[in-house]
Amino acid sequence: MSDFSVTVIIPCHNAQQWLPATLASVAAQTLIPQQVILIADRCTDDSVQLARDYDLPILVLESDFGNAASARNMGIEHAEHPWIALLDADDQWYPQHLENAAKMLVQTDQVAYCGRYDLMDNVDGRHPMVGFDVPEFSKSKTHLTHTDYLDLMLKHIPFGHQTVIYQRERLSKVGGFNPSFVRRHDIDLWLRMIYNHTWAFQSQTSASYRDQTPGAISRNRVEVAYYEMLAMVNNQKQYQSPQLEHLIKGYARQAMSAALLLADKTWAAKLRALAWPYLDIKYKSIYATLGICPPLLRSLVRLKRKVTTRHIDVVMKEVP
Repeated sequence: MSDFSVTVIIPCHNAQQWLPATLASVAAQTLIPQQVILIADRCTDDSVQLARDYDLPILVLESDFGNAASARNMGIEHAEHPWIALLDADDQWYPQHLENAAKMLVQTDQVAYCGRYDLMDNVDGRHPMVGFDVPEFSKSKTHLTHTDYLDLMLKHIPFGHQTVIYQRERLSKVGGFNPSFVRRHDIDLWLRMIYNHTWAFQSQTSASYRDQTPGAISRNRVEVAYYEMLAMVNNQKQYQSPQLEHLIKGYARQAMSAALLLADKTWAAKLRALAWPYLDIKYKSIYATLGICPPLLRSLVRLKRKVTTRHIDVVMKEVP
C-alpha cells in the first residue's frame, strides 16, 4: 500500500545474539518499511557493525542514555514517515505484520494499532501467549476506544509493545515516551495516545516476544509492577474512569503484597507510598495486620502461587 508510509524504530543494547533474526523479520515484511532506525544505546558488543553491514538500509544512531524510553524518543525525532512501528532488538515480526496494519489504518483517523503475539524462547521455539482466549480477541477490530482498552485490561489481556504502531502526529502531540519511566513506559504512552481517540486490534499473531532474554528489563517484576501502576495513576485525572480506578485499586493490592514480601527496603517503601492512598479501608486493615506478621503473608502468597501455577499449567496443556 503506497499510501501507508512507516518508520521502524529498534532500540538496541548489546543484542548481537538476536539482532540478525530481528532484522531478517523486518526485511521479510510483505510491506517493506520506508525507513528503519536502530538506536544503539550503550552498545559494547558488535550490534552496531551487524546493523550497518546488514542487507537492509538502516540508519544507525548511537546513544548513551541507558534508557529505552529515551532511545525510542531519539528514533522518533529522526523518523520521516507518518507511522511509527516499534520493535525490540531481540523480538521478531511475522511477515504480514505491517501489511495487516496498513489495511486497518490507512485513510482512517485511528492513532494506534496493536495485535496478538506469541512467546519465543532463546532457541526461537514459540508457544501461544495465554490471555488472548476471550471473545474480544476472536477477530480484528477497528475504532476501539480508550474505554474498550480499560475493559480489556480488567480481563488481564496482555499488551504487546512489539506489535504497536503509532500515528507520528499524535505521538508528537502527547510528547512521546516519558524517560522517567525506567519500565512500562509503553503502557504510559499507550494510555496517553488512545485517550479520546480510536485504535485498531489485529487478531492474527503479529510478533514473537522473547521472554527469556537475560537481563531484560521486563524480568524485574517488582519494578514492572511499580511503573505499571504509576502509569495508571498518572493518567487517572484525564481519564476520570471507574474502570481505571478499579484497575488502580487492583495494582495497589498487588504492590502492597510485594512491599511486604520484599527484602529491599527502598523499593518496599516506594511501593507502599504509591499504593497506600488507593487501598480501601478493609485492605488497609488487612495489610497493616499482615505487616506485623510477614511470615503469614509469605505462606499465603506461596499457596496462591502454587494454585495459580497449577492453573496455568493446565491451560497451557489445553492450548493446541
